[in-house]
Amino acid sequence: MMNYGLALENAGRLDESLPVFQRAVQMGGYAFAHMNPGLAYRSRDQVDLGLSHMETAARLFPSLPQAHFNLELPSR
Repeated sequence: MMNYGLALENAGRLDESLPVFQRAVQMGGYAFAHMNPGLAYRSRDQVDLGLSHMETAARLFPSLPQAHFNLELPSR
């Protein structure tokens, strides 16, 4: 699911990618599943939703550097 969502996003099909990312979150509550919708929401100026996913990723996998890095990204 995550790879499909990334493929959609990379192809510029942003509106289609977010539901796919959300499905990945529903299928398994692991850190990497939360990072993609976190970035997707932030890129759509839905910063609070994005940060919520990033915080969940950092909580689920505290030693994952990407989750902590993404929490520090500036908002647009």
